[in-house]
Amino acid sequence: MHSGTHNFLGALALVLCAAALAAALFRRLRQPTLVGYLLAGILIGPHTPWRLASDTATLEGISELGLILLMFSLGLEFTFERLARVIPSAGLAGIIEMSLMMWLGYALASWFGFDTAQSIFVAAMVAISSTTIVAKAFSDEGIRERFTELVFGILLVEDLAAIVMLAVLAAPLPGFAFGLSEAIRALGHLMEFLIALVVAGLLFVPRAIGGVARLRHRETLLVASLGICFALAFIANYVGYSSALGAFGAGTLIAESGEAPAVEALIVGVRDVFAAVFFVAVGMLIDPALIAVHWQAVVALTALVIVGKFAGVAGGSFLAGHSIRSSVRAGMSLGQIGEFSFTIGALGMARGVVPLHLYTAIVAVSGVTAFVTPWLIRGSVSADAAIDRWLPEPLQTFAAFYGAWLERLRRRRRARTRASEIHRRLEWLLVDAAIVAAIVIVTSIESPGLVERIQRAAGVSRLIARGAVTAGALVLAAPFCFGIVNLAHRIATVMATAVMPIARDYNLDLGQAPRGPLIVAIQLAIILAITVPLLALTQPFLPPLSGAIVLALVVLLFGIVFWRAATGFQGHVRAGAQMVVEVLAAQSRAHQGLSLEQVHRMLPGFESLTPVTVDPRSEAVGKTLAELNIRAVTGATVLAIVRDGQEVVTPAAAEVLRAGDVLALAGSHEAIASATHILQGRP
Repeated sequence: MHSGTHNFLGALALVLCAAALAAALFRRLRQPTLVGYLLAGILIGPHTPWRLASDTATLEGISELGLILLMFSLGLEFTFERLARVIPSAGLAGIIEMSLMMWLGYALASWFGFDTAQSIFVAAMVAISSTTIVAKAFSDEGIRERFTELVFGILLVEDLAAIVMLAVLAAPLPGFAFGLSEAIRALGHLMEFLIALVVAGLLFVPRAIGGVARLRHRETLLVASLGICFALAFIANYVGYSSALGAFGAGTLIAESGEAPAVEALIVGVRDVFAAVFFVAVGMLIDPALIAVHWQAVVALTALVIVGKFAGVAGGSFLAGHSIRSSVRAGMSLGQIGEFSFTIGALGMARGVVPLHLYTAIVAVSGVTAFVTPWLIRGSVSADAAIDRWLPEPLQTFAAFYGAWLERLRRRRRARTRASEIHRRLEWLLVDAAIVAAIVIVTSIESPGLVERIQRAAGVSRLIARGAVTAGALVLAAPFCFGIVNLAHRIATVMATAVMPIARDYNLDLGQAPRGPLIVAIQLAIILAITVPLLALTQPFLPPLSGAIVLALVVLLFGIVFWRAATGFQGHVRAGAQMVVEVLAAQSRAHQGLSLEQVHRMLPGFESLTPVTVDPRSEAVGKTLAELNIRAVTGATVLAIVRDGQEVVTPAAAEVLRAGDVLALAGSHEAIASATHILQGRP
């Protein structure tokens, strides 16, 4: 016993001292401490010549404590109320981004020769960004802008998805075989466990923690909270699931009591200590020699995480109604993987699915992406400006109006009155998608038997029999695929009409030009939110390039339709801008004429149009539109400028603003407010 205690204390002292030195050094260098912990683990681990800590088994229990406390603290930040609040703005972006990353991660892993089970774990590990790294980077950079709300909303959606993936991947499928009956049985057991956990937990945990909190004794609250945390972690582990699942569930249940801030303040010190031990222990598993051998996989996965997450988050955020600026900055802030990736990888190793060299590669990717995250966040402003300059003018104009239209949609009573119709069609949309997924999965599983029976019955070659099975599956799935497209179009039409109702004056639908690109954009958002998860789910059952071909065709088709609609809308905006200029000029000369309210009625979609006068004391006076870069900085677009009630200026990049200029701005409420601050703000 004395020898065991001696070894334990020696290993713990070594790890904590290494963690302290790494934290101090990387804090000094203004780099993520997680990277320092991983490097410290490598340096003291068993894969270096000096082998300072060769007995890693001693630290497994302590690192497990760190993982449990880390997942518990993440659960404390999760409430169903908060999830409902962020779903409208971050849900679409999170779904598209995670599904895209899982699909690409599986495809890349398969290309490197990993089997189906290993590729599924890779897909899960690259899909989840790190709340710990992002929060630390924002804190170090002093960033408190509005786009951070979008980032943390997406992270919340990802955390929920990670817990679901942990539960599913921990389901006891024998040998990880994909037998349909075994999968259904395992998922049934999982649902039973989760339902029992949630129902029993909601009945007991919030009331118990609330009662303890009323005692106003910090020690009792801390002990009770940690007791519930480890009890649920033990129960989850006992029934065959990850202890991290139980710990996260405990945090979520305690958060429902309303005492999460108090509990988090009590455990933060203990959590940070054991979390440091956990990350150092992860670093000790890394073998630099394996990284050198498999460097191609590390480079490819790193590029996938940074580029794929940027594309998924930025594209999904824009389609959800956020400005290009917020979408780009959010996309570049989430280009990393972290604690959930380690947890999923550790689960895969425990199940004998993930080999050590694959886990080492994932940890290396996490270290590299954590290191570059602050640089990506700093460079996101320049990237946003570059992308804004690169976009064609029709897309720039549409982007300025799109956010305002969706903002208006959320506030319109007409949209709420048709919510039941939208929900009903969404339900049928999900049914169609589920049927398509079922056809693909069942066809893949039963294909060998069907091919053999067709060969015996028809006397044809195996190639022809396989083609017949594929053709039959396509025929079965085609009506449901067309149903998805049709339902998405109907939903988009209802939503767009709620923003710009059809009002025919002189047999002319004045809202047709702006309504067209809005319908296409909403339809594309809905189809991507269905198609990308569908591809991620069915990827293990499809030929390697079929998913890429389907997604490319969808994007190409809707891209062509959208470009035509956006080009037509650009002409509509130019004509509308001329009318706006005339109205503003007449008003500035105190002449009678149309009001902006009348212009709004005559030009549906221009409701966000706002005149802003340049304040004489503003720093904007004497600067060109190019120098102010209003669209890239705020998301608002300058449609027209009126000067001295006489001179009408068509906005140009080289135009110098003067005091008293009236600018007609279009954009969301937030974009207009930011632009107004620039034009009327004082030094």
